[in-house]
Amino acid sequence: MLGLERGTVKLVPHENVWAENFKNEKEILQKALGDLAIDIQHVGSTSIPNIMAKPILDVGVGVKDMEAMLATIPLLQQAGYDVANKIEEKGEVLGRRGGDEIRTHLIHVEIIGSKNWENHIIFRDYLLAHPEAAKEYEQLKLKNQKEFTHDRKGYVNAKNEFVQSIIEKAKAEK
Repeated sequence: MLGLERGTVKLVPHENVWAENFKNEKEILQKALGDLAIDIQHVGSTSIPNIMAKPILDVGVGVKDMEAMLATIPLLQQAGYDVANKIEEKGEVLGRRGGDEIRTHLIHVEIIGSKNWENHIIFRDYLLAHPEAAKEYEQLKLKNQKEFTHDRKGYVNAKNEFVQSIIEKAKAEK
């Protein structure tokens, strides 16, 4: 089951159906974005088996450049996504699915090769290859969930140091 009340933090056990949810969402995005989408990846905690996650599917969509990224905005809107105006702030187009109160999907449109894109993929791949790091991440998430139950931004910020340390480890191993 996907969906979480906007602004809240609640972790649930991993569900195998999330992989199928991603496949379905990928098809929707491929149809909506066509050749603009060079790559579509399942990212975020729902892509990591055996750890608890917020039941919101994170999908990374890789595009070739800023022009392509901007061109995805009306296409995402036509496909039923609410598009956040975060391009200057985060260097991505963020599409959201779900109602105003419940979020089910976050679509991160990023330029392939950008820091955002690379970090999403590197972090996910490291956790997949290192189950002990994934469990450590889960423990941090559980601790932060208690502290930031109604403060999603605080929850995310409290994970930043760990996430950056994993990205640095992964880069050092390459």
